[in-house]
Amino acid sequence: MMLATLLLAAQTVVAPKVAAVVWDYPDAIASEMVFVVKVDDGAPVTLASADSKIETDPAAGAGNSTYAYPLPALKVTEHTVTVKACSKYDATICAPDQAVSFRLIVMPLPVLQLRAK
Repeated sequence: MMLATLLLAAQTVVAPKVAAVVWDYPDAIASEMVFVVKVDDGAPVTLASADSKIETDPAAGAGNSTYAYPLPALKVTEHTVTVKACSKYDATICAPDQAVSFRLIVMPLPVLQLRAK
């Protein structure tokens, strides 16, 4: 599980500085799969592999492509996003969930114009 900390200016409902979660998947079987993405306790979203594929990332390695899911606006707190690949023919046949967790925080600013009076 990966942990990332994002710094935000105000404690409100915000779009994170990280705009999406991305993952890699083998090209040889991607067309036979759908990806199921879940953010926190929200409803799962099913994506056809063709709808979520982005340009090939060299970090994905030969024979793999990179896929993405844009994150919704998130509150300042901890979040977990899970992604799994499932057969497009039978949604009950799925690989195990893979998860990434991160925490959105409010970065305190220093006090301004500190002085004795």
